[in-house]
Amino acid sequence: ASPAAAAGTIQRAEAPPAVTPLSHALPIPEPTRQSFDPRSDLFAAGIEAEYVLHRQNVCTAVTVHLSPQGIVLVQGIAQSERRRQEILSELNTVKGASLLKIDIRAMNQPSEPSQTAARQPIPEVRTPDAVSAADQALIEATGLYLLTELDPLSANVAIPTESSQHLEEMVRDHLKEISARLVLIEHVKAFNVSETSHAGDANRTQKWPEAAVSVFRDVRSLDSLLNGVPAGNVQESSDSAKDAAPQLLLSSLLSRTADPVATVTGWFAPLSYATPAH
Repeated sequence: ASPAAAAGTIQRAEAPPAVTPLSHALPIPEPTRQSFDPRSDLFAAGIEAEYVLHRQNVCTAVTVHLSPQGIVLVQGIAQSERRRQEILSELNTVKGASLLKIDIRAMNQPSEPSQTAARQPIPEVRTPDAVSAADQALIEATGLYLLTELDPLSANVAIPTESSQHLEEMVRDHLKEISARLVLIEHVKAFNVSETSHAGDANRTQKWPEAAVSVFRDVRSLDSLLNGVPAGNVQESSDSAKDAAPQLLLSSLLSRTADPVATVTGWFAPLSYATPAH
């Protein structure tokens, strides 16, 4: 027998620890879920569809629009049935292709070789064709303008990182093409554009769609003036005025596009488009 039993004492078990009643327990928080805006898929699909058209060099012949019904409308004209099939094949690989409503028609032309190469090269300086350069700049500016509809921040929508990078890349490409043709116009026309104007910096406080629309409008006005069509309220009362108006426009445009990479970085640096992929 144990000494305690021999002494005639009873050894008691220790009392169990107190258990907090369930009604007084701390509430267990429910798992948090990241809120998802369905418009994120819409904008991302629109940007990726535009990116396909951009790489196929048809982003002004075939356009992308976001409908209020949550559909991405892709509409336009392809140069041939072969080109149409090439574009459709690429669009079908887009993430979110189920959101695309595609209406691309082929012109009545015989099938031709693939033309997915880069944009047409800048004409050599020995070709004194400022009007042609201005027309090409306007095409690129139109592509830049069309991208503003796909700006997700204007609708307070976040998009995947890859789509935001593609959007920035397209804006930068168009601005590079515009800048190259403006420099050609300056050379061919022998405008006395001051060197300081080339060092101008983009307005960092301006939202990029507003800056892009401003560039588009000025390129359009410059193209009109070089084609002999009065632009806006420009008064052309003398020969000097006829030269001064496009020269002033060109100087202003060069100040905003002389360094396309820095300009677009300035446009996009303060922005935050990206959201984790879901």
